[in-house]
Amino acid sequence: MSKSKTPQTALIVFAKRPHIGQGKQRLAADIGPERAFVIAQLLLERTLETVNKWKGPLIISPSCTEDAIWASEQCQREVIVIPQLAGELGQRLEQIDSEVRMLGITQCIYIGTDAPLLSIKDLYAVKKALNDHDQVYLPATDGGVVVMASRIAWKNLDTVTWSTKKVCKELKSLGAKQGLSVKLMQKLSDLDDLMSLNEIKKELNLHSNRSKALFHLKKLINEV
Repeated sequence: MSKSKTPQTALIVFAKRPHIGQGKQRLAADIGPERAFVIAQLLLERTLETVNKWKGPLIISPSCTEDAIWASEQCQREVIVIPQLAGELGQRLEQIDSEVRMLGITQCIYIGTDAPLLSIKDLYAVKKALNDHDQVYLPATDGGVVVMASRIAWKNLDTVTWSTKKVCKELKSLGAKQGLSVKLMQKLSDLDDLMSLNEIKKELNLHSNRSKALFHLKKLINEV
């Protein structure tokens, strides 16, 4: 009798290439576009520090096809690049999820680049939780999600009101309606606006400086 295959778990990073005037616009409105741009760069750098430690398939999903080459050059390890097509976030997530699963990958963990204190330990805890649950979320303190993971193909993500305080609640409800078991992990802060910047400032001041990106991010945020 043959042994069943261990499911492949891929880490997928939704990454927007930092540009002045693109991305982090709520933050830019309060601290200026130049500072918001530097913060976006440091957040991306910090995310790459973390995902380079991932043991398994790593997929970078840039926000447009024009940034595919840029995305392929960001990591210090082998990556797969799958650009996002046009559409709302829910549509783009389902598009990428479908393409990833066509590669034979059965478990997908999605992150962005907005949570500087997300660690590789957190990601492996999510992966472990997928052994017992169909979907796993690491909620953001503002009601969104920092990590969303599923061993089932995503459906109906276009019904979620993204970029609101209802995102995590709606995702959990959506999974429950589909008869899936859903696990919520411990909350983590992400950085979207001035309020979350001040929240993360407190957390960073308690964090070690072993990360070069976190060191520079903390220094910049303390100057704001």
